[in-house]
Amino acid sequence: MFWGKGPDKSQPSKESPEEKVKDAADEVKKAAKDVQKTVKDFDPDKLPDRHKLPKSLQNIVDKADREENFYNELVDG
Repeated sequence: MFWGKGPDKSQPSKESPEEKVKDAADEVKKAAKDVQKTVKDFDPDKLPDRHKLPKSLQNIVDKADREENFYNELVDG
């Protein structure tokens, strides 16, 4: 690739389409195993205790919720 241009089309790809599909499938399987391991290892008892937000931060969250609702109604309406 040179100065924002695409890959050089004159050089053929070293991998066949079948190999690319197989590599992609292997990556997906690996990612799925990682997700399964993460879900299995998740322990809700290790989460910190719930606390109320400070008043100033809660005001910011409430304002953002109102603004988001306003824009959603504009799009829906």
